[in-house]
Amino acid sequence: MQAFRFITLPEIAPTLMLMAVLMSIFSFKQFTLIWLTTGGGPYGGITETLVLRIYQTAFRFFDLAYGATLGVAGFVIVLGLTLLFIYVQQRQDRARRR
Repeated sequence: MQAFRFITLPEIAPTLMLMAVLMSIFSFKQFTLIWLTTGGGPYGGITETLVLRIYQTAFRFFDLAYGATLGVAGFVIVLGLTLLFIYVQQRQDRARRR
């Protein structure tokens, strides 16, 4: 366990962070597949994602202001994850140079 914690995990941490950022960005792009297969979910929106919620709020319930607010919130979440990734990468690069 100590070998994993102190050797393996620090070496794969940059890759794990990059994959987390990319997967969160790609999950925001998954609209068509979920909409065509489930339409938001058979049991009370069980497969509803933020993108589906934005679509339904703006175009099904005609609440464009709230839909735009959700869209901006999604953008801020992805931007925050990306900035966190860049910060961690730069910090690790500076630590390796020393």
